[in-house]
Amino acid sequence: AGRTVLFLPLREPGLAAAIGREMEELETQGRATMLFLKRLQQIELAPLGARARTLRCEAGADDATSVVVVEEVAADGADARREEHPYILHRHEVPIPSTVAAPAVSASFSTQLVLAFPAATAASA
Repeated sequence: AGRTVLFLPLREPGLAAAIGREMEELETQGRATMLFLKRLQQIELAPLGARARTLRCEAGADDATSVVVVEEVAADGADARREEHPYILHRHEVPIPSTVAAPAVSASFSTQLVLAFPAATAASA
């Protein structure tokens, strides 16, 4: 599988801080977003000389669970932190009448609706 890496030369000091704030938002309130970005496997922010942070979604033991993983590693690799945030997924096939999808076509269509619920962990119970 291909891998796309984007290196962003941040020439202004405030840009790195702004991107860092966005990454923190993804790590906290927005981490469930990773469940729905099927083609985006991982987001990593690694400023030179600073802590690298990674956010990714891993498949669970079955089709009904997923885990969003947040990792942080010091620049020297000595100090690392890993958090796992499990979610229960409910998938529902939704039929779309052909008159809505394409009025001139007689075939019916469907789409999958996915709902994600934070799962209780031993630490949160």
